[in-house]
Amino acid sequence: QKALKAIAEGKFQKSIVPITVEETYLDQATGKKKKRSYVVDTDEGPRADTSVEALGRLKAVFVANGSAVPKALKQAGMKLDDLDLIELNEAFASQSIAVTRELGINPDKLNVNGGAIALGHPLGCSGAKLSIQLFDELRDRGQKYGMVTACVGGGQGVAGIYELLK
Repeated sequence: QKALKAIAEGKFQKSIVPITVEETYLDQATGKKKKRSYVVDTDEGPRADTSVEALGRLKAVFVANGSAVPKALKQAGMKLDDLDLIELNEAFASQSIAVTRELGINPDKLNVNGGAIALGHPLGCSGAKLSIQLFDELRDRGQKYGMVTACVGGGQGVAGIYELLK
């Protein structure tokens, strides 16, 4: 409600550069393509009809207990104990703790050189960074199997299992 009030009072107008958007659309009445343009100068995200009660009635959009790690392990024909090391992207502490507990990950195998909370996490390339860290550590330890896993914006989850070949 505070955001809606601020928008209505024009609090963000000096921070937003209006842009003109051209849109091609299909006219339902004639079946012909038409063009129109309009100016975008206001954040359309905040909704006046949102309330705690309304949000409480929404259907859950996330899968309970996650599925990326168990699915990757199943596809690889492996168990969690078969992995030598795991790089789990720490988007935030509560997420990392919940995943570690839910899956029963051995903390001695997890983020052995520190995680993203300590080292940072480069948006858009966290998976590549974690994979390189995993490969280097597997090589240094003479180990073979590792996994990289991350939660991604919008409720997605990814997991990849790697075998280090010698």
